[in-house]
Amino acid sequence: MVKKQTVMVALLGTLAIVSPSFAQEGEGKPFQLGVQQSVQGAPASYPAYPVPTMIPTPPRVAPIQKPPKKKLQPLNVGLQQNSQPSRPLNAGLQQQNIQPPPMRAAVQNAPPGVLPQQFMGNWLVLGSRTKVDARPEYQSGVGNIFTSSNSQSWNIVGAPGGYSMSSTTGVQSVQVGNCNTTTAFLRYAHPVGNTVAEEAIVMQISADGQSFQGMQRITIKKQGEPGPRAQVTYSLMGRRQ
Repeated sequence: MVKKQTVMVALLGTLAIVSPSFAQEGEGKPFQLGVQQSVQGAPASYPAYPVPTMIPTPPRVAPIQKPPKKKLQPLNVGLQQNSQPSRPLNAGLQQQNIQPPPMRAAVQNAPPGVLPQQFMGNWLVLGSRTKVDARPEYQSGVGNIFTSSNSQSWNIVGAPGGYSMSSTTGVQSVQVGNCNTTTAFLRYAHPVGNTVAEEAIVMQISADGQSFQGMQRITIKKQGEPGPRAQVTYSLMGRRQ
């Protein structure tokens, strides 16, 4: 017991000697650890221990996923998908069993010199003068003979090789040109005073055969003269009598 007290007294004396200097050094100075003092006072051959620094780590950006590329479609794909096979124009008529109106029979040519039957018979014909070509010395005379309008009755009869037409100018033997089922060409000649009137007639008959439209050209000639004295043209309209 006496020994323990002696040791404690010795320790207290030591602290009393050291404490004034320790207090002096510690006044006004921050508290320092012995480890820090030894590092700062280390010889030059041992460099100071580097203070660790924070190295910023760049944030990792998630890769942007691009949407998958769409396969380009041809421009007319919509048309191809929505289009339907074209239908013939008369498909509706076929489905409803409706037939289009029959076309008119094709024009058929008559044999040379043959006048089709539809042009035969009695006609009331109205003529309207459309043109007069005459030599100067015959201008006035032609205008008096061939009036601006006229009315005639025709009766066309006969058979191939022997056709005739009776009218206000008398009965004339008729020559038949190339004809078909819609158009006829007739020619005849008759005397007018000391001259000859050569007449050419074109008839275009209607579908029902009850009327026609046409043209008549009359050429006045005299034997021995180099050319015609006059040429007169009429437009014609005829109907069945």
